Amino acid sequence: MNKTFKRVMAYVCVPLFLSIVGIVIVDFCLSPYIKSAGSTISLLTTDGETVVGDENTDLVPEDYNTEETKETQPESIPYSPDMQPKLGDGYARLICERLNMNERVGYGDRSDELDIGVGQYIGSSIFGFGKPILIAGHHETSFYPFQYIEIGDVFKVITSYGEYTYTVYDTKVADANDKSATLLDAGREVLVMYTCYPFTPLTSYSQRLFVYANKTSGPDLIY
Repeated sequence: MNKTFKRVMAYVCVPLFLSIVGIVIVDFCLSPYIKSAGSTISLLTTDGETVVGDENTDLVPEDYNTEETKETQPESIPYSPDMQPKLGDGYARLICERLNMNERVGYGDRSDELDIGVGQYIGSSIFGFGKPILIAGHHETSFYPFQYIEIGDVFKVITSYGEYTYTVYDTKVADANDKSATLLDAGREVLVMYTCYPFTPLTSYSQRLFVYANKTSGPDLIY
């Protein structure tokens, strides 16, 4: 009886115990990354139906000729329904030369968009409408350079209808559920970019780093 008990302990209970301990350790180490993958887009949700575009459609290529656009664009352009992106469309490029960034801007902030670039909350305005624009990105990939952000940094946005520049005037660390930090009620065109915070690995990401940039150039969209 005693030998049987020892065999059960040696061949069943001990391996089972070690397996459970291993699962707990792996879960503890990886949970921050798993949480960050979904928590970046948990700040906001969108109601209503949205037109879905073709998968991974890029309306602006990465090597778009920005100099030609800048020289020929007017101060204002009439809005056309064709300018409105569909959910999933990569309708712009977000560029910051000092931070060596050139990111695809997807219309939508689902994992589909954030896995291949940054994503715009579809409850915010498109570029040029004089209203807030809210963009999310993962802190370990697209917005990793944000740990080196500085006041005065210039972000260039290239769309199919014009080129825009935004200058950083402030940053803020806020709770993940602090919707006031999004500035969606602001009465001007401000580019708000946010990501999980802090950048330290193997930690909880209950905060967000917000970067605020005022529009400094680019054509206004008018109805």
